[in-house]
Amino acid sequence: MPGKLKPPIVILCGAGLSAEPPSNLPTAFSLRDRIVGELSEITSSHPLRACQKAIEESEFPLEFLLEILVRRFGSQVLSCLEVLKSPIFNSSHAAIAELARGGLVRAILTVNFDELIERALDARGCVRGRDYAVHIGVPQVLAPSAPVPIVKLHGTISDLDSLVATLQQVGGSRQRSDAIRRFFEGLGGSTYVITGYRGADFDLQRGLASMIRYRTGIWNTLDTSGLHTPLLQMIQGNVLWQHRTGPSSHLLRDIVDEFALTAPVVPSSLGRAGAGSVTWHDSIDSTMRIKTITDITRHLGRLLETREVLVEYLGSTSGDGTLPLMLALAETELGLDRPSEAHRAIEGAWYALGQLQVMRQVVGQERIEVEIVLARASWLWQYGDRQLSIGMLEQLLDDIESGSAKATNHQTVRCLTHLAERCAATGGARRGLALAARAEGNAGTHLQLIGVCRRTSAACFLELGEISRAINLLEKAMPDLIADHNGQMIALGILTRCYLAKGQRNEARSVLDRYRAILGQTSHRVRAADLKALESAVG
Repeated sequence: MPGKLKPPIVILCGAGLSAEPPSNLPTAFSLRDRIVGELSEITSSHPLRACQKAIEESEFPLEFLLEILVRRFGSQVLSCLEVLKSPIFNSSHAAIAELARGGLVRAILTVNFDELIERALDARGCVRGRDYAVHIGVPQVLAPSAPVPIVKLHGTISDLDSLVATLQQVGGSRQRSDAIRRFFEGLGGSTYVITGYRGADFDLQRGLASMIRYRTGIWNTLDTSGLHTPLLQMIQGNVLWQHRTGPSSHLLRDIVDEFALTAPVVPSSLGRAGAGSVTWHDSIDSTMRIKTITDITRHLGRLLETREVLVEYLGSTSGDGTLPLMLALAETELGLDRPSEAHRAIEGAWYALGQLQVMRQVVGQERIEVEIVLARASWLWQYGDRQLSIGMLEQLLDDIESGSAKATNHQTVRCLTHLAERCAATGGARRGLALAARAEGNAGTHLQLIGVCRRTSAACFLELGEISRAINLLEKAMPDLIADHNGQMIALGILTRCYLAKGQRNEARSVLDRYRAILGQTSHRVRAADLKALESAVG
C-alpha cells in the first residue's frame, strides 16, 4: 500500500460514510430532494414538477432549505430528519470501530447526525464511557488519556435540540467557527483519514484551512474533483494514499489490514434502512408550500418555472394567501424583464390588500405594505423614474425608523441595501457605504443578508476607486450567496468591473466564465443583458 499510515489517526467523516449499503441513509442532497418532494405532493401540476426538478438539479444546500422551513413553520419541521434514526451500520462503520478498539484512533470527527459509529462500537463489545465517549458540539480540548472521542460537530439525531441543521446554525456564528478552528488546531500533527466527506460545511471552513499547517498526512477516499475548498487545498500535495473508486469501506478495510486487525463484522440485515419517508406536517396549507418552493426556484434564477407555478396558483387562491404570491410574481416578472406584467402584479397586490382590509381578512398588513413599497421602488428603478425610486426608499426608511412602518428586520436590511446601491449608482457612494454598514449591523448572523450587505459595500468602494477593498469584500460575500444565483451574478458583475478598472482583462474574462456558467442554469433576462454588456466591455 502506498504511503505509511502513522497512528494515532484522526478520522473525519461525512454523509457518504452512511450512504453505503446496508445503511443506505440519505445524503444531504437526497434528503433535500425528499423534503421538496413532500412539499410538492399537493398537486400533479406540471409547472410545480418543473420547479421540483430545478431544485433537484441544483447545488441548493439542505441547510438553506431547512432555514426557510424553520423560519416559516417552526422548529418542529426538523422532525423530518428522524429518517436518519437507523440501527443498521455498514462495513465502514465497523472498520472505524475496529481501528478505535485497536488503539489506533486519536479522535473520530463527524458531521453526521446518525449514531451508526456508536452502534458499530457497541457491536464490537466497546462500552460507552469506558472505551469511547460521545461529545456533542465542539469540545475545547480532548484529554489524551480519555476514551476514544466521537466528536459530533453537528449534533446527534437522538436529541433534536442538539442538531446544527439550518443555515443560521451552521454558518451564522463566528464564535462557533473560531471554536472549531481552535479545536482542529489543538489536534496538532495528526494523520487524517477523510472518508465520505466533501468539505462543504460553512462552519468547518476555517478549521479545515487551519489543518493545512498542522497535518502530517492525508488519507482521502474521494476523488478530489468532488471536494470543496479549503479541503481540496489541504489535500493537494499532501496525500499519502488516494482512493478514487469504490466505497469508503475499501480504504478503511485496507487500513484495518495494514495493522493486521480482525475483519470488521457488519449486520446480516440488508434492508434499505434509509428509504423511509420524511415526516411532514399535514397542517401546512398549499399556499405556504407553493411560496416555499417558488422562493427557492426564484433564488436559483429559474424564473420561467417559478412564473408558471405562481400564475397557476393565483388562479385558484383567494384571501390574503394571494398577496405573497402576487408579490413573488412581481419580483419574478422583474427578473424576466417584463415591465407591464410586473407593474400589473404590484398594483394587483395593492388593490387586493385594500379590498381585504375593508373585509378585515388580512394578516400581517404592515409587512405586506412594506413589501409593496419595495416592489414599486424596484420597478421604478428598472423602468421608470430613478430619482422617484430613491425618494420612495428614503421615505420608507424614515417611516421604518419612526415606527410608522412596521417592517421585519429582513425588509429593513433590503431597504437599506437597495438605497445604498442606488446611491452608489448616482454619485453618492459615500452615503451608500454608510447605509450598507447600517444594513450589515441589522443583518445579525443571517449569512445571505450579510453577503448582500458586503456586495453592496463592494459596489460603493468600486465607485470610489478603492478596488482592492471591493475585491476583498466580494471574496467574502460569494460563499454567503451560495444559494442565490441572482445575487452571485450581481457580485460577479461587480467583480468583473473591478478587474476592468485595474486593467486586468484576463482576470475579468475568468470571472465572466463563472457568470456565464451560473446564468446557463437560469432564465434571468436582466442578468443576461448585464452579461452581454460586460462581455462587450471586456472585449
